[in-house]
Amino acid sequence: MTLLEILARAWTEWKGGMRVYQDTDGDLVASNGYGFRHVCGHAEIASDRATAIVTAEKWAAQRATNGAQATKQKGLTLIETLLVVAFTVVAILVGSCVMDPERVAQRAAEEAAEKKAVESKRQAELKPRKISEADGCEVWAFNPGQRWQYFTRCGSKTETKTTWDECRTVTSGKTSRTECTPHSATVTNEPKDAQ
Repeated sequence: MTLLEILARAWTEWKGGMRVYQDTDGDLVASNGYGFRHVCGHAEIASDRATAIVTAEKWAAQRATNGAQATKQKGLTLIETLLVVAFTVVAILVGSCVMDPERVAQRAAEEAAEKKAVESKRQAELKPRKISEADGCEVWAFNPGQRWQYFTRCGSKTETKTTWDECRTVTSGKTSRTECTPHSATVTNEPKDAQ
């Protein structure tokens, strides 16, 4: 550290004569050009001790520079502190939204209602229901699993028709394609007394 930097940091007011230098013992010596006096001892030896001479003007300019840098650093520190506080407030607000017990309970109730509606629809699809009627015959449908099944009732006779596709992958060289074959089965039930 130079003598100027040491004095600008250590002294809050100018001490001594017109200029200051540092002797080999580390003492600060002031001189006005006619005489000199020891201003104070200093434990830190300046890197430019042998050649440095500090005037009041140089000292004042360095103090002003140090003050501007300190103010700038305080400004950055203040901005950094405000950012940390802002992020903390945002984190608390977000955390309170996520962990709000009323919202959690409300969302759980909504999910339970959605599941109940899906299950009710599923149960309704299991039971046969009439979907159309023409010429004295009724068409009924139900879904016991992965596909819908249909049956008709014409008078006392009941006819059930099930349709499905069987698909397979056919590979030819480097290309492959899917071929589906439609199938259907019809079952007719008549009361025993009609035969």
